[in-house]
Amino acid sequence: MPEEKAPEKRIVGDGADPAQCHDHISFVMLIATLITTIGLAISYGTNNEVTLPNGNSLTEETHLGLTAAGLSFSGVLGLVAVWLVLLFISAWVLIILGQLVMIGSLIGLGFWSMYQAQNPTCLVSGVPGVAPECTSDYTGWLWFAAIVCWALAALMVLWLICIRERIAFTAMILTSVAQVLMELPELILIQFVASFLVLGYALLWALAYFELIALTAGAEWWVLAIVNILAIFNFFWVQLVLVNISLVTTAGAVGSWYYSPASVDRGCFLCRPAVCTPLIRACTLQLGSIALGSILVAVLKTIIVVVKYIAEQTSKGHPVLKIAFCCCICCLSCVERCIKWLSDYAFVYVAVYGHPFITSGMKVMELLGSSGIGAIAQQTLVSPVLNLAALLGGGLGGLLGYQAIGVTNIANFDYMAVLIGIAVGYVLTSIGLAPVDGGSKTLFVCYAESPAELAGKSPALSAKLGESSSLKPKGDGMVQP
Repeated sequence: MPEEKAPEKRIVGDGADPAQCHDHISFVMLIATLITTIGLAISYGTNNEVTLPNGNSLTEETHLGLTAAGLSFSGVLGLVAVWLVLLFISAWVLIILGQLVMIGSLIGLGFWSMYQAQNPTCLVSGVPGVAPECTSDYTGWLWFAAIVCWALAALMVLWLICIRERIAFTAMILTSVAQVLMELPELILIQFVASFLVLGYALLWALAYFELIALTAGAEWWVLAIVNILAIFNFFWVQLVLVNISLVTTAGAVGSWYYSPASVDRGCFLCRPAVCTPLIRACTLQLGSIALGSILVAVLKTIIVVVKYIAEQTSKGHPVLKIAFCCCICCLSCVERCIKWLSDYAFVYVAVYGHPFITSGMKVMELLGSSGIGAIAQQTLVSPVLNLAALLGGGLGGLLGYQAIGVTNIANFDYMAVLIGIAVGYVLTSIGLAPVDGGSKTLFVCYAESPAELAGKSPALSAKLGESSSLKPKGDGMVQP
């Protein structure tokens, strides 16, 4: 085992880091944004009457929809608990199953495209004596789609073969995260609370936006453009801050489990220092760092929305221009996902070691410079497991949404109940298992920074991680998982 550097302090205390100035500015900007949004929303509520569309079946729709959502939510809670137990018992099986589902889906989609290419769509004319009109305009594109799907499936198989040695390491990471979440279920509760706050802020933002549009009515077009762009940015930024507060709290709690396992057992539910301390820090000392890190992703999301709007307005009747805009939007979405992924790792350093966001970003670059392939491999193995759970949650939600029809004895809107159940089940399952992704990133960082910490506290787990991670020494004492 190579000689390691001493673990870094978990909370910034002595001295003033210049990078913290940016965090302070971001914190002030965030507070100003919240105050402005709340003020506009209150102004709209006092100056305008909020009404709902009138109709005889509105009460029934609301009753059925709430019942479907409630049943789906209860089913999701059970599914999240079962999934955590399965991760704890056999994460390796779920990793392989997630990969097989993705590969099988691509192969099946390829065969479906091939079948459609060989059997062109026939449109029935509806006129007696006139034969159906069959078209094969999309045959070439369907064959192209089939080939692409099969090629992607083959690449996934090759990638899985190349990273097969990292499957055991990722399985141990997922097992450890599942253990932490079962010991600290408050982290899942905080994730749900953050998501409900996001929904509440969306409503607040909508009221503020209506008031802002009323105030700027009759202004120049460029003023309206700037106002709308800033409003969209505001919408994404605050929501990302709320979600990232939960991520930083999860990372801090998992870091406490890694460096101080005894802290997990202290206190009672909702009062454990391992959860309360990271949550308080995320809402106070580290809020500036969270706000600064969220700006990058919010800017990219805003740019994507603006580009989509421009594409809709300028590409009508111009297929080449529409394709160009689609390519541009696709590239921007890829960049946005990459920045989000890097920001998540930066937030781990913010939560565990107390660095400001800019310093954390530099630490991430150092980590990925030596362990980038390992981080990418872990993400490609973890994401399918969570996506598979989300799909199961959507299916379970749809089934429970259908059951809501029998519970309420309202059969007029059966399709609506099923759709609400599917949507609620999929979204809430993704939300409930989001701490698994944040926790796996945290353990990856902690183990790369100081593997000996785990060796002294859990020799068995450290030995298993060491055997399955193929540690490679770095010059500064860190290791490459």
